[in-house]
Amino acid sequence: MDEKNIALPGVTVSEEGNLRNGAISDENGDFVITLKSVNNAIRFTMVSYITLTLQADAEKKMAVKMKPDTKGLDDVVVVGYSTQKRITNPGAVSSIKAAEIENIPTSSIQNTLAGRLPGFTAIQRSGQPGSDAAEFFIRGVNSMNNDNQPLIIVDDIQYTYAQVAQLDPNEIETITILKDASTTAIYGVRGANGAMVITTKRGMISKPSINVSTQFGVNQVIQYPNYLDAYATAVLQNEAYINDSYKLASPLTLPWTAADLKMFKDGSDPYGHPNVNWQNELLKNSSTQSNYNVDIRGGNSKVKYFTSFGYFKQNGLLRDFTPTNPDDDGVEPNYFYNRINFRSNLDITPTKTLNIRFDLNGRFETINNPNGPIDAAGLFKELISFRNLSAFSMPIVNPNGTYGYANQSWGNGYVNPISRLANSGYKRNYNNNFNIVAGANQKLDFIAQGLEAKLNVSYASNINEHRNLQRDPATLPAFYYNSANNTYSSKGNNRFPVFTQNVGNDVFNNSVNSQLSLNYDHNFGIHRVYALALVNDISTINGGNVPVNFRGFLVG
Repeated sequence: MDEKNIALPGVTVSEEGNLRNGAISDENGDFVITLKSVNNAIRFTMVSYITLTLQADAEKKMAVKMKPDTKGLDDVVVVGYSTQKRITNPGAVSSIKAAEIENIPTSSIQNTLAGRLPGFTAIQRSGQPGSDAAEFFIRGVNSMNNDNQPLIIVDDIQYTYAQVAQLDPNEIETITILKDASTTAIYGVRGANGAMVITTKRGMISKPSINVSTQFGVNQVIQYPNYLDAYATAVLQNEAYINDSYKLASPLTLPWTAADLKMFKDGSDPYGHPNVNWQNELLKNSSTQSNYNVDIRGGNSKVKYFTSFGYFKQNGLLRDFTPTNPDDDGVEPNYFYNRINFRSNLDITPTKTLNIRFDLNGRFETINNPNGPIDAAGLFKELISFRNLSAFSMPIVNPNGTYGYANQSWGNGYVNPISRLANSGYKRNYNNNFNIVAGANQKLDFIAQGLEAKLNVSYASNINEHRNLQRDPATLPAFYYNSANNTYSSKGNNRFPVFTQNVGNDVFNNSVNSQLSLNYDHNFGIHRVYALALVNDISTINGGNVPVNFRGFLVG
């Protein structure tokens, strides 16, 4: 029974230490269980009630009272432009505190949320450093026009997918997802796909506390595909020719002779009949990443502050190849991702009824990609291309140490990928995001108890640039070695061409968001009344284009 002596049906009754031995209470709360051990301990569990473990007495009838589990009902969750206690919030809301995820070594917070928030679906489409942030949806895909991204609000300011991926988990206090109309109505049509509401850490009344954290992680490949070696590939290619022989003129000439197959199999001619596992030669099984954070938090009744600084570095799975040309020293033709985060949240309380807020935060990213892959889809597309990068297309290096190229009809002129990755330069993107938020919250209890006015003005700026240092991979020095007569054939250039530098702006935009609201929140006995009137104005300038304005007025 419960605390009011009302029978509880559906309680799971099981033997402690042997949970398979159990029973369920009936509509009268009665149960029967036969214990198999001598400790006579019985466990009682039910959703929304505290689990009990009691000792049974075979001579007496048990009377079990279960207490409701109120843990978490008084927790405050962020809903729209306000906060509510869970017990008074009827909407579909899930939340998590950053303390539960901040020690997980990942570059983007959305990668850590899958499986931790009901209704949150994350899809990670890439593992490339700087581009591995997962797309996420709330309660699935809700739109037919490809606009399925949920609304993202960070400290009352709207963010994009890319911006939330740049956030440092060390800065975050709570993450809440709003999943139904009752909780997202405050945002209008912008909340049609659900909303993610993030609050960052703020100061507190305490002595200054300094927190220093260091993380080191290893990204491990779960499974690579298995590629056929040169012998198996050649055998299957001959078989394919035989199967398609009705299309070919007779007599049929196979691509590979028995002598070729023998040399592929025994490795007796490593330069004329190479057998290279390009996956092992180009990629590692793991890469490293590291994260460093310093934050200071404290304050008094007048001023509270939180300041943090973070640095994140992530390396790729590509092996490190030394440039052939000595003049290329200092060129970094490999995948990597660096990010610097800083945040300063300041709260000033000049009077008992007025709170002033001033936030300053920014993120600076550097994403580096090698210029070497020829295919637009990148290196992994090359690895699955039999006609360009088969195990017998070319040796790793020629006998004299030079890099070669494929001289077969299906890969003719295809320059060695190691040379291309080491000597073709890089493509580098710089993404800079800067935000300023100023606000004031004035209590108006002298008009009505629970009434307050709130003003927020934010400025957000995004400046994305690129700096590419490139050579055309097809123009690199490459030589074909003929093992039959010990001769070399040049592909064209015998010297490295100069790098071409390309610098430019990719994104340049800024937005100003002004919010003015009146909030009313008051309890009348066991009843709670909450009301909000909000004016929201967003003005966005994208490059030299005409500003785009959004204005909304809401009463609810």
